[in-house]
Amino acid sequence: MVLNTLGVEDYGIFNVVGGVVSMFGFLQGMLVSAVQRFFAYELGRNNYDRLNQYFNTSLWCFGIIALIVVTLAETIGLWFINTQLIIPQDRIGAAQWVFHLSVLSFVFNLLMTPFNSIIIARERMKVYAFVGMADVVLKLLIVFALTLFSFDKLQLYAILLCLLSFIHALFYIIYSHAKFQETRITGYCNRGMMKEVMSYCGWSLFGSLSSVIRSQGLNMLINMFFNPAVNAARGIAYQVNSVVNMFVTNFSTAFRPQITKQYAAGERDSMMHLVFRSTRMCYYLVLFFFVPITLETHYILQLWLGEIPEYTVVFVRLVLLIALVESIGNPIMATIQATGNIKWYQTIVGGLLLLNLPISYVLLRSGYPPQSTMAAGVVIAFASHIARIFFMHKQVNMSIRAYVKGPMLTIFFVTLCVIVVPYLLHTILEEGLLRFLLVGVTSVSFSALSIYYIGLTNSERLFFREMILSKLSKDKQ
Repeated sequence: MVLNTLGVEDYGIFNVVGGVVSMFGFLQGMLVSAVQRFFAYELGRNNYDRLNQYFNTSLWCFGIIALIVVTLAETIGLWFINTQLIIPQDRIGAAQWVFHLSVLSFVFNLLMTPFNSIIIARERMKVYAFVGMADVVLKLLIVFALTLFSFDKLQLYAILLCLLSFIHALFYIIYSHAKFQETRITGYCNRGMMKEVMSYCGWSLFGSLSSVIRSQGLNMLINMFFNPAVNAARGIAYQVNSVVNMFVTNFSTAFRPQITKQYAAGERDSMMHLVFRSTRMCYYLVLFFFVPITLETHYILQLWLGEIPEYTVVFVRLVLLIALVESIGNPIMATIQATGNIKWYQTIVGGLLLLNLPISYVLLRSGYPPQSTMAAGVVIAFASHIARIFFMHKQVNMSIRAYVKGPMLTIFFVTLCVIVVPYLLHTILEEGLLRFLLVGVTSVSFSALSIYYIGLTNSERLFFREMILSKLSKDKQ
């Protein structure tokens, strides 16, 4: 929808220019991870005085980081936009608008993070879900608004997204201040706490950088070898990926504070049970969408876009495969972060992920097509997860045999049961509405049945049955 409204060229410009600002997002992700960990840890120990101290100290941290980011973005970042990116001359002005407004949006998102982190640590997921749904609706309204005005659509899109970021920040600040006493602003800043938080953040740097390099760094690398239309194709793939990953992200947001609190309280057995269960659930959430979308990528994109930019189909399939592999790593990452001992974890795993950029550069320089960058990403995602398993075994004494025989073996059998019939239908039938419906229905049906009968434990099946029955009885009343 955004692609059709902006056009391929402007959509590609928005992705690559906004990506330059997103490169600074590793700082936000680094601080978010640290702040959520410290907030949830103190909640697990019921120490509300230290929680308020960490909150106020984090405000200082985020304010300092915001000043640094704005300075770097408006100097080095602006130079990069004007001199290094391939942008049509008549769109340079619009690209600069997008850049400045993206910087401002980033600042809003950065400053609201301590308030957002308190909501998550407090496990107020209904509020988080409400904001998520409101965000989807407002973004749809923004796209609709683009068709109503004659103003430059690329610039207007950036203005409205910046306004949306401001609204989000304002809501989180007002809600947190009204509901949670620990968010009272005192101006307190403890140097020891700041050092502790920033040290934790420093070792999170590799992990955050790796995500930026893979998503936005590779975006700019592709722009250096190809035209903006290829960036548009990659942007579409990541749009699909963001919708699929939204479910995993929301689910991860729910279990992360619980893992940290259980670790802080010394409840190791309960924590490992939650990690294994969360591993399976994260994988199922992606698998549910992975099979039908991967098999019917071309038909879905044709219905959605009409004209499909080159490379979009293969980009979508590869980015969803990466998402499937990485989904099982979320609970492990949450557990290692809960320990606070992340120095070697981030060095090794972050180092593996950072290999994506030089490998991709060599591939593109050697004449390989743009999808080779994502194929390399798939291999690196597998290697990174093996490293995560090793660190879980080392830091929290997780049994590798129990992990393989438990969640890994279960999701393997579930995947086999889900994929066989839809794949046969996809192979036998010609592309069209009938095949799309049959593949979709069989994928959903076999996913639901396989997950329920193979992928869940007896207690989990009982829980889901009681939840469904309770819901049905309420509806009848």
